[in-house]
Amino acid sequence: MSRRPIAGRRLPNRLVQPAVEKSLPLALASAGGQVRSGDAALMGLRQQQALRGQLAQPLPRDEYPYEFGPNIPLNPAPLDPTGRSGRAEPRLYEYPVSWNLPGQDNRLIPWRTLREAGDHPLIRSAITVRKAEVAGLDWDFKLARRAVDEAMQDAPGTSRLEIEGQLREQLRPAIQSARAAWLKPDVGNGLTFAEWTSRFLEEHLVLDAAVIYPRLTVGGQWFSFEILDGATVKPLLDHRGGRPLPPQPAYQQILYGFPRGEFTADTSDTDGQLQIPNAYRSDQLIYIQRESRVASPYGLSPVERCLVDLSLWMKRQEWLRDEYDEAVQPAGWFINEQTGDGAWSPSQVAEYEMAFNDLHQGNTAQRMRYRMLPPGFKPAESGGHDFAEKFKPEFDLHLLKLVLMHFDVTIHELGFTETKGLGSAGYAEGQDRINDRKGRLPTLRWMASLFTDISRSHLGVPAELEFQWLGLDDDEVGVEEIPVTVAGLGSIDVASDGNK
Repeated sequence: MSRRPIAGRRLPNRLVQPAVEKSLPLALASAGGQVRSGDAALMGLRQQQALRGQLAQPLPRDEYPYEFGPNIPLNPAPLDPTGRSGRAEPRLYEYPVSWNLPGQDNRLIPWRTLREAGDHPLIRSAITVRKAEVAGLDWDFKLARRAVDEAMQDAPGTSRLEIEGQLREQLRPAIQSARAAWLKPDVGNGLTFAEWTSRFLEEHLVLDAAVIYPRLTVGGQWFSFEILDGATVKPLLDHRGGRPLPPQPAYQQILYGFPRGEFTADTSDTDGQLQIPNAYRSDQLIYIQRESRVASPYGLSPVERCLVDLSLWMKRQEWLRDEYDEAVQPAGWFINEQTGDGAWSPSQVAEYEMAFNDLHQGNTAQRMRYRMLPPGFKPAESGGHDFAEKFKPEFDLHLLKLVLMHFDVTIHELGFTETKGLGSAGYAEGQDRINDRKGRLPTLRWMASLFTDISRSHLGVPAELEFQWLGLDDDEVGVEEIPVTVAGLGSIDVASDGNK
């Protein structure tokens, strides 16, 4: 059987999203398909407001009078322009009115609170552990397993090893170019890959708002990926509550209480070509959030999730500190049993108490001597100082686990150990394996899918290549075959890592 050569072959790109061809609302589009001017659009919206009842064409109703039935639903009164069907499209959620204006962010936890919580020693230690895990990994651009499988289908009878060799030789320049770009992703600020990923994880773990600005040269070529402060970038909404498409701005940078810059969503395909007309590459912004939710344009970071548990941990530490500085529970009491004419007045009791404490404070020699008490005084132990119970380490370890679970970090990684017992070492190893499975590996796959898509969109990396982490226990961790929703990138269906 003859073998067809693989060199020069271009595999189909399955990651290119279809171009957006959805028509604009009738009030905003003219007969020629062009967007109207602002005045014309405003006039059309006012006309629709006046004719709202006529334009809303409800779906058919079942009007049979059932006994104890569900009753007939009310006819909708649409808030948005109606389309060709006479009915408005659904809103994604009930967003706050005037969301796009400064000051409207609907955040229960301010950005500044998250930044300050991220600098708490315990949280900072957990973040440092997560950063160190990524910084110590090797990475490279390798052939996607799906690309090799498709090449084998086109060349039956050719061994997989031979096809991989031909594809690798064909794509060697692209591999070298992508590798060189990611060795120093932010050339302008001189950030290496380890330093760049450290900033990326900082924004992800603290804010869940990693914002990347693809900075271009004067000639329109990629120059660097700059990571911006996610707290300064406000996601905007269209009338349905979704991300506005170019040429409308999708993000604004709020500085000193006012928008200082606006950017469009990243709508490039994997070859770096714009899918939507009138979009400007130099104005694009990549806004990444991992915990994407329908009812909020913001994510939910591990720092924000752990605030309640962190508050309990801080109260415990504050109590321990006060025990040493300003303990409110006396170490002991003197019971005055003198009654009648020999009883002391309150002022006499206070004077003796002050003199007694001043004599023994910080004086070990005085505390070791016997002390004669005045008639009627009887010493008594304080019942609140059960040190064995109050200072048990199990409760502190429990609070540590509550906080660190949000970062998929174990107490052993911070230098703490479980109370000694049978199987404690095996338990620690089991916890590490669980964290690998539910925390570290999914995070690495998520990052690999993002870096792969960004490389294909802005660096022109072919679809046959993908970013992969090297040297992990479960073989090379590349890109999962699951849709990853990223604000600013849309839903990414990326290649499989072959572990399924």
